[in-house]
Amino acid sequence: MIKIEKMTLEDAKKAYEIERECFSVPHSLSDFEMEAQRDISYFALAKDGEEIMGYCGIVDVSKEGNISTFAVREDYRGKGIGKMLFQHIISYAKEQKMEFITLEVRKTNAPAIKIYESLGFKVLGVRKDYYTKPKEDALIMTLFL
Repeated sequence: MIKIEKMTLEDAKKAYEIERECFSVPHSLSDFEMEAQRDISYFALAKDGEEIMGYCGIVDVSKEGNISTFAVREDYRGKGIGKMLFQHIISYAKEQKMEFITLEVRKTNAPAIKIYESLGFKVLGVRKDYYTKPKEDALIMTLFL
């Protein structure tokens, strides 16, 4: 049974391993450890027992939510876990009275864009050459709450 839980310091290393699997330029382990302890950060984990299937992190900056990272392990993709994580993050953002949530996504990441659009996110701009390895523009997507 899949549960959504808040990431603890003890979970940070397992979440970081997924980050390394999923991104060509991953955040560091110390980034995950820091986010697990900051008051303005909230990382939701999708877990089956002790196994982490994916995560989504949001940072609250003056009631503006910014998705800092989001990933689902490759062997769990296409099973609704990403959408479940985002629904949880959206509920959390509403509880915290955030005004909107924004994120960047590779313009070629059709599966992620499809999830975001299904949840009401809209493309509001482009960040030229935002990503490296490979170099690519990012779409800026925002959901007003």
